[in-house]
Amino acid sequence: MTLPRLVPLAIAVAAQFALAATTFGAVPLENCGGGVRASKVGCAKAKRIAKEYAKTRDRSIWGYTCSAGDSRGRCVLDRKLVLFQLN
Repeated sequence: MTLPRLVPLAIAVAAQFALAATTFGAVPLENCGGGVRASKVGCAKAKRIAKEYAKTRDRSIWGYTCSAGDSRGRCVLDRKLVLFQLN
């Protein structure tokens, strides 16, 4: 292979390694039921956060920064994450 063909291949391989490195340590989301998923948050608290956000649509709930798009909500605090469906 010539050098011009090796450069894109090297970039693609490096990108795959970088992607694998960032997702390797990722914590999986726990399914809490009712369309609520959480990472590093107890299910009971995650459900309370989702319920409070669905009711008030506040940007901040108990220190979590919340947002919504389409039919999904998301609240984040440090590395704690709560994802939920909005009805």
